[in-house]
Amino acid sequence: MRVQFMAAVILGLTLSPAPVFGCTCTAPLREVKTASDLAAWARADAIFEGKVESVELRWKLKEAQIGDVIPTVATDLDQMVP
Repeated sequence: MRVQFMAAVILGLTLSPAPVFGCTCTAPLREVKTASDLAAWARADAIFEGKVESVELRWKLKEAQIGDVIPTVATDLDQMVP
């Protein structure tokens, strides 16, 4: 009986919708649309804005040549020294 009750409570809490946030701070208002608005809302001391000038994909598997040895270990392959 107790196990069935606990299972019902867990299932009920799992399926019940509730608005939550990932942090303990409050979410910004809907009127906050830009970085400047967000900084003013959060009373930030500095605003860092910029634009991406270039993106370069570096991946060992993409750059491998015929005959290269590539480890099968599930680690970051870009950090490994040849």
